[in-house]
Formats: sequence, C-alpha cells, structure tokens
Amino acid sequence: MSTIPPGRPPVVNPQDDIYLTLLITAAVVLLIGVIFVAVRSYQLFGSIWPPAGA
Repeated sequence: MSTIPPGRPPVVNPQDDIYLTLLITAAVVLLIGVIFVAVRSYQLFGSIWPPAGA
C-alpha cells in the first residue's frame, strides 16, 4: 500500500478544461463581431472608418 507524502495534496487534472473552451469561444465570437462591424462600416461609408463629422 502506498502512502501519500506529507506536504501538498496531489493535483488532479480536470477531464475537460471548460475555461479554455470558453476563452476560445469568446475569442472567436469577438473576432467574428469585429469582422462584421468592419464589413458593415465599409458597406455604409466606403471605408472602415466613418468620415469625420458623421
């Protein structure tokens, strides 16, 4: 029978890293949103940046 050495308890790796999955999902959604806003801005104003005073 093995014994646990004194000190730190053993670290168990999670089966799924849900936070990494959520971080990747959020980054993808943000990237899609930025691309969408850039495309719509180009369609409306002819450039990514709106004209001054608009």
